[in-house]
Amino acid sequence: LALQMVTRTDNVSYGYWIANGATSLWENFCSKEFTANDAASFLVERYGIDTELATKDAYIWISKLQDCGAIID
Repeated sequence: LALQMVTRTDNVSYGYWIANGATSLWENFCSKEFTANDAASFLVERYGIDTELATKDAYIWISKLQDCGAIID
């Protein structure tokens, strides 16, 4: 079942997200200093996401990265 979940490519599956650039946010900012506003701007420019939603999502993303130790404040 787990293999089926990660290898599916229909919308909105994990495979769909990966196939359509879901890792591009991390790839763009990996090994760089960035702010939530930088990440939000990237989301707005790359995916056309509403600025308010992109900013909210960027703060959540950064918080999750801090929680797992991927970035330090």
